[in-house]
Amino acid sequence: MVRRIVVAAAALAVGGAVSMGLLADLAVTGGGPGYLAVAHDQPAGASLTADSFEVVKVTLAPAQAAALLPAAGSRLPVGSRTTRPLSAGQLIERGDLEAAGAEAASALVAVRIKDLPPTRAGDRVDIFVLSGSGDHAAAQPFAWAVPVAAVTGDGLVLRVAPRQELAFVYAAGSLRLAAAVGGAAPPAAPMAPISSPDQALAVAS
Repeated sequence: MVRRIVVAAAALAVGGAVSMGLLADLAVTGGGPGYLAVAHDQPAGASLTADSFEVVKVTLAPAQAAALLPAAGSRLPVGSRTTRPLSAGQLIERGDLEAAGAEAASALVAVRIKDLPPTRAGDRVDIFVLSGSGDHAAAQPFAWAVPVAAVTGDGLVLRVAPRQELAFVYAAGSLRLAAAVGGAAPPAAPMAPISSPDQALAVAS
């Protein structure tokens, strides 16, 4: 456990996952309610068993706690699959797991991505549509936190929910798409398209 604390603290220092930093703080203080953490390193798509989890206690802000899996009052998600690689000691967010059989209920769609950032299977990406050019260029959100099933030479193979296939197939064939890796939960409020440098600067600042 001491080794996991050191690893988590180091990861936070170099910009690692926030949840790993929370785990390091928790292990020292030992306070707060319990949340599920990963007992062993898990690759994307791993089927989890009862010994894949450990309970960690930490005090969090309500918004942070809402993203995590509580240990009390709920069954361990045994049999669920990881949607991305998870490191030993990492607190588990709700989006990190999917129910067994979720893959069979989803569809794979290949999409071309403009200027694809470094991406690997198991990541989640936010997808944006680029339109126009020059002074009339615009970017707007298309989909949030989409799981990546594979990386190809010119884009990604995405795992999309049932009945989303047509939208993604249309986008792949007709639209210019860009991606941001590390997609989190969708923003609380809708994001308006950005169609000018001033708008981009205002949002970024």
